[in-house]
Amino acid sequence: MPSSTDSRRRRRAAVLAALGAVTATAALVLPALWSFGAAGGWHTPAAWTMALVALLGLAVAAGVLAALGQRLKELKGGEEDDARQY
Repeated sequence: MPSSTDSRRRRRAAVLAALGAVTATAALVLPALWSFGAAGGWHTPAAWTMALVALLGLAVAAGVLAALGQRLKELKGGEEDDARQY
């Protein structure tokens, strides 16, 4: 049976990885949103392109957070520890 320290390390690693991915995505999306607003919003020729970039970034962040939730559920259930027995 793994120690609680191993479990905490795995959870912390999963959260830090997700946080890093969301931060990197935000670093790409926030400038797009800023330029969208600074350029005049929907009245610019590239408005739909900027909106698409922002939506794709939000979709990536949502996917990362969903994967984090699934990973934390796996860690809580001990699936990884069960697999190590084989």
